[in-house]
Amino acid sequence: YPNPASDKLFIRNLHSTDPVLVILDMQGKQVLRKSIGTDPVDISFLSKGIYIIKLFDSGNIRIDRLVKE
Repeated sequence: YPNPASDKLFIRNLHSTDPVLVILDMQGKQVLRKSIGTDPVDISFLSKGIYIIKLFDSGNIRIDRLVKE
């Protein structure tokens, strides 16, 4: 959250100690891959648009859409 977002993205309800966040543009190009914890993820460098988020957490993959303002 939030979604749409402008500068920071917060991920909650993580189950593993080393979850990984991957953000892809709409062409499927990876624009960010980061191990995450409780700190917000800086997305200020992304251009405005729609992105795909993949969250790898405890052997599960959650896929969502992110709107960057």
